[in-house]
Amino acid sequence: MTDRERALAFLARDPLTNIDMTECLRRGLGSAEDAGGDGVLLRVRDEDTWMLAAADAAGAEARIALLPEKDCAVVCRGAAACAALARARPGFAPRPCLQIVWTRSAPDPSGPAEIRRLGAEWADFVNAHYSLGLGAEYIRGVAGAGNLYGAFVGGEAAGFIGVHAEGSMGILEVLGPFKRRGIGAQLERFLICRQLEAGFVPYGQIICGNVPSVRLAEKVGFSFAPELISWFLCG
Repeated sequence: MTDRERALAFLARDPLTNIDMTECLRRGLGSAEDAGGDGVLLRVRDEDTWMLAAADAAGAEARIALLPEKDCAVVCRGAAACAALARARPGFAPRPCLQIVWTRSAPDPSGPAEIRRLGAEWADFVNAHYSLGLGAEYIRGVAGAGNLYGAFVGGEAAGFIGVHAEGSMGILEVLGPFKRRGIGAQLERFLICRQLEAGFVPYGQIICGNVPSVRLAEKVGFSFAPELISWFLCG
Protein backbone atom coordinates (compact mmCIF):
# COMPACT_ATOMS: atom_id res chain seq x y z
CA MET A 1 0.00 0.00 0.00
CA THR A 2 1.09 3.58 -0.62
CA ASP A 3 1.18 6.20 2.15
CA ARG A 4 -1.99 7.68 0.67
CA GLU A 5 -3.78 4.32 0.77
CA ARG A 6 -2.61 3.64 4.33
CA ALA A 7 -3.77 7.11 5.35
CA LEU A 8 -7.22 6.71 3.83
CA ALA A 9 -7.62 3.29 5.48
CA PHE A 10 -6.80 4.71 8.92
CA LEU A 11 -8.99 7.78 8.48
CA ALA A 12 -11.96 5.61 7.45
CA ARG A 13 -12.17 4.36 11.03
CA ASP A 14 -13.93 7.60 11.99
CA PRO A 15 -15.13 9.15 8.70
CA LEU A 16 -16.90 12.21 10.14
CA THR A 17 -14.18 13.27 12.57
CA ASN A 18 -11.51 12.72 9.91
CA ILE A 19 -13.39 14.12 6.91
CA ASP A 20 -11.08 17.16 6.69
CA MET A 21 -8.06 14.89 6.27
CA THR A 22 -9.80 12.50 3.90
CA GLU A 23 -11.03 15.33 1.67
CA CYS A 24 -7.62 17.01 1.73
CA LEU A 25 -6.15 13.83 0.24
CA ARG A 26 -9.03 13.11 -2.16
CA ARG A 27 -8.97 16.64 -3.57
CA GLY A 28 -5.21 16.68 -3.99
CA LEU A 29 -4.84 19.57 -1.53
CA GLY A 30 -2.25 17.82 0.59
CA SER A 31 -0.04 14.77 0.94
CA ALA A 32 0.45 11.98 3.46
CA GLU A 33 3.81 12.62 5.11
CA ASP A 34 3.55 9.56 7.35
CA ALA A 35 0.79 6.95 7.64
CA GLY A 36 0.38 3.64 9.42
CA GLY A 37 -1.91 1.62 11.60
CA ASP A 38 -1.44 3.94 14.56
CA GLY A 39 -1.83 7.34 12.90
CA VAL A 40 -1.54 9.75 10.00
CA LEU A 41 0.26 13.04 9.42
CA LEU A 42 -0.74 15.17 6.41
CA ARG A 43 0.72 18.36 5.02
CA VAL A 44 -1.55 20.83 3.24
CA ARG A 45 -0.12 21.86 -0.13
CA ASP A 46 1.24 25.42 -0.33
CA GLU A 47 0.33 26.11 3.32
CA ASP A 48 2.19 25.82 6.62
CA THR A 49 -0.66 23.66 7.84
CA TRP A 50 -0.50 20.04 8.99
CA MET A 51 -3.20 17.55 10.02
CA LEU A 52 -2.77 14.87 12.64
CA ALA A 53 -4.82 11.82 13.65
CA ALA A 54 -3.53 9.06 15.90
CA ALA A 55 -4.84 5.99 17.67
CA ASP A 56 -2.93 6.75 20.87
CA ALA A 57 -0.30 9.00 22.44
CA ALA A 58 2.60 6.97 21.03
CA GLY A 59 1.24 7.23 17.50
CA ALA A 60 0.80 10.97 17.95
CA GLU A 61 4.26 11.53 19.44
CA ALA A 62 5.97 9.69 16.58
CA ARG A 63 4.36 12.05 14.07
CA ILE A 64 4.70 15.22 16.13
CA ALA A 65 8.45 14.62 15.93
CA LEU A 66 8.17 15.04 12.15
CA LEU A 67 6.66 18.53 12.34
CA PRO A 68 8.86 21.45 11.30
CA GLU A 69 10.51 23.60 13.95
CA LYS A 70 9.24 26.78 12.31
CA ASP A 71 5.82 28.25 13.04
CA CYS A 72 2.97 26.23 11.59
CA ALA A 73 -0.65 25.27 12.20
CA VAL A 74 -1.62 21.74 13.20
CA VAL A 75 -5.20 20.45 13.01
CA CYS A 76 -5.45 17.69 15.60
CA ARG A 77 -8.17 15.37 16.83
CA GLY A 78 -8.52 12.92 19.73
CA ALA A 79 -7.75 13.64 23.38
CA ALA A 80 -4.50 11.65 23.42
CA ALA A 81 -3.12 13.27 20.26
CA CYS A 82 -4.09 16.79 21.34
CA ALA A 83 -2.54 16.28 24.77
CA ALA A 84 0.67 14.99 23.20
CA LEU A 85 0.82 17.99 20.86
CA ALA A 86 0.22 20.40 23.74
CA ARG A 87 3.10 18.83 25.67
CA ALA A 88 5.44 18.93 22.71
CA ARG A 89 4.56 22.47 21.59
CA PRO A 90 3.56 24.44 24.71
CA GLY A 91 2.63 28.10 24.81
CA PHE A 92 -0.45 28.22 22.63
CA ALA A 93 -3.98 27.35 23.69
CA PRO A 94 -5.69 25.14 21.09
CA ARG A 95 -8.87 26.34 19.42
CA PRO A 96 -11.41 23.48 19.61
CA CYS A 97 -14.00 23.22 16.86
CA LEU A 98 -17.05 21.19 15.95
CA GLN A 99 -16.72 19.50 12.58
CA ILE A 100 -19.87 19.52 10.43
CA VAL A 101 -20.33 17.21 7.44
CA TRP A 102 -22.95 17.07 4.70
CA THR A 103 -24.27 13.49 4.51
CA ARG A 104 -27.47 14.05 2.49
CA SER A 105 -28.45 14.60 -1.13
CA ALA A 106 -28.15 18.06 -2.69
CA PRO A 107 -30.30 20.73 -0.96
CA ASP A 108 -32.43 23.38 -2.66
CA PRO A 109 -30.07 26.35 -3.24
CA SER A 110 -32.81 28.91 -3.86
CA GLY A 111 -33.35 31.91 -1.61
CA PRO A 112 -33.77 35.67 -1.43
CA ALA A 113 -30.33 36.58 -2.82
CA GLU A 114 -28.48 36.34 -6.11
CA ILE A 115 -25.22 34.45 -5.53
CA ARG A 116 -22.21 34.83 -7.78
CA ARG A 117 -18.48 34.20 -7.71
CA LEU A 118 -16.31 37.03 -6.38
CA GLY A 119 -12.97 37.96 -7.89
CA ALA A 120 -9.81 39.06 -6.13
CA GLU A 121 -10.96 42.69 -6.29
CA TRP A 122 -13.40 41.83 -3.48
CA ALA A 123 -10.65 40.69 -1.09
CA ASP A 124 -10.37 43.97 0.84
CA PHE A 125 -14.15 44.25 1.17
CA VAL A 126 -14.52 40.67 2.42
CA ASN A 127 -11.60 40.99 4.82
CA ALA A 128 -13.00 44.23 6.25
CA HIS A 129 -16.39 42.64 6.93
CA TYR A 130 -15.34 39.15 8.02
CA SER A 131 -15.46 38.83 11.78
CA LEU A 132 -12.50 36.41 12.05
CA GLY A 133 -10.10 38.63 10.07
CA LEU A 134 -8.10 36.20 7.94
CA GLY A 135 -6.25 38.94 6.07
CA ALA A 136 -6.78 40.33 2.58
CA GLU A 137 -3.92 38.32 1.06
CA TYR A 138 -5.45 35.05 2.21
CA ILE A 139 -8.85 36.11 0.86
CA ARG A 140 -7.23 36.98 -2.47
CA GLY A 141 -5.89 33.43 -2.61
CA VAL A 142 -9.35 31.99 -1.96
CA ALA A 143 -10.84 34.21 -4.69
CA GLY A 144 -8.00 33.36 -7.09
CA ALA A 145 -8.83 29.67 -6.66
CA GLY A 146 -12.44 30.42 -7.64
CA ASN A 147 -13.70 29.61 -4.13
CA LEU A 148 -15.23 32.91 -2.97
CA TYR A 149 -18.92 33.74 -3.48
CA GLY A 150 -21.09 36.72 -2.65
CA ALA A 151 -24.81 37.15 -2.03
CA PHE A 152 -26.47 40.25 -3.50
CA VAL A 153 -29.89 41.73 -2.83
CA GLY A 154 -31.02 44.53 -5.11
CA GLY A 155 -27.47 44.78 -6.44
CA GLU A 156 -26.07 45.39 -2.93
CA ALA A 157 -23.59 43.01 -1.28
CA ALA A 158 -25.41 41.14 1.48
CA GLY A 159 -22.94 38.44 2.50
CA PHE A 160 -20.27 36.01 1.37
CA ILE A 161 -18.91 32.49 1.81
CA GLY A 162 -15.87 30.56 0.62
CA VAL A 163 -13.74 27.44 0.75
CA HIS A 164 -10.53 27.47 2.76
CA ALA A 165 -7.18 26.31 1.41
CA GLU A 166 -7.50 22.90 3.09
CA GLY A 167 -11.02 22.37 1.71
CA SER A 168 -13.39 23.36 4.50
CA MET A 169 -16.41 25.61 3.94
CA GLY A 170 -16.20 28.89 5.83
CA ILE A 171 -15.58 32.62 5.51
CA LEU A 172 -19.33 32.98 6.04
CA GLU A 173 -20.73 36.41 6.93
CA VAL A 174 -24.08 38.09 6.41
CA LEU A 175 -23.91 41.87 6.59
CA GLY A 176 -25.93 43.64 9.26
CA PRO A 177 -28.90 45.01 7.28
CA PHE A 178 -29.45 41.61 5.66
CA LYS A 179 -29.42 39.37 8.72
CA ARG A 180 -32.41 37.18 9.58
CA ARG A 181 -33.54 36.88 5.96
CA GLY A 182 -32.27 33.33 5.35
CA ILE A 183 -29.22 34.50 3.39
CA GLY A 184 -26.70 32.61 5.54
CA ALA A 185 -28.60 29.36 5.01
CA GLN A 186 -28.90 30.07 1.29
CA LEU A 187 -25.15 30.68 1.01
CA GLU A 188 -24.42 27.40 2.76
CA ARG A 189 -26.87 25.43 0.62
CA PHE A 190 -25.46 27.03 -2.54
CA LEU A 191 -21.89 26.09 -1.63
CA ILE A 192 -22.93 22.58 -0.61
CA CYS A 193 -24.38 22.13 -4.10
CA ARG A 194 -21.22 23.44 -5.74
CA GLN A 195 -19.08 21.06 -3.66
CA LEU A 196 -21.29 18.08 -4.46
CA GLU A 197 -21.19 18.92 -8.17
CA ALA A 198 -17.39 18.77 -7.97
CA GLY A 199 -17.56 15.34 -6.35
CA PHE A 200 -16.52 16.58 -2.91
CA VAL A 201 -17.96 15.91 0.54
CA PRO A 202 -18.92 19.36 1.92
CA TYR A 203 -17.70 19.99 5.46
CA GLY A 204 -16.85 22.87 7.75
CA GLN A 205 -15.67 23.72 11.24
CA ILE A 206 -17.35 25.83 13.92
CA ILE A 207 -15.40 27.29 16.82
CA CYS A 208 -16.85 25.91 20.05
CA GLY A 209 -19.19 28.43 21.65
CA ASN A 210 -20.39 29.92 18.37
CA VAL A 211 -24.05 29.16 19.04
CA PRO A 212 -25.51 31.03 16.00
CA SER A 213 -23.30 29.03 13.61
CA VAL A 214 -24.26 25.77 15.30
CA ARG A 215 -27.95 26.61 14.95
CA LEU A 216 -27.46 27.53 11.30
CA ALA A 217 -25.68 24.22 10.60
CA GLU A 218 -28.52 22.34 12.28
CA LYS A 219 -31.10 24.30 10.28
CA VAL A 220 -29.36 23.60 6.98
CA GLY A 221 -29.07 19.88 7.81
CA PHE A 222 -25.40 19.17 8.53
CA SER A 223 -24.32 16.14 10.56
CA PHE A 224 -21.88 16.66 13.44
CA ALA A 225 -18.70 14.63 13.94
CA PRO A 226 -18.56 12.71 17.25
CA GLU A 227 -15.24 14.27 18.31
CA LEU A 228 -13.91 17.79 18.40
CA ILE A 229 -10.94 18.85 16.32
CA SER A 230 -8.49 21.49 17.53
CA TRP A 231 -6.34 24.02 15.70
CA PHE A 232 -2.90 24.56 17.24
CA LEU A 233 -0.49 27.29 16.21
CA CYS A 234 2.92 25.76 16.85
CA GLY A 235 6.38 27.21 16.85
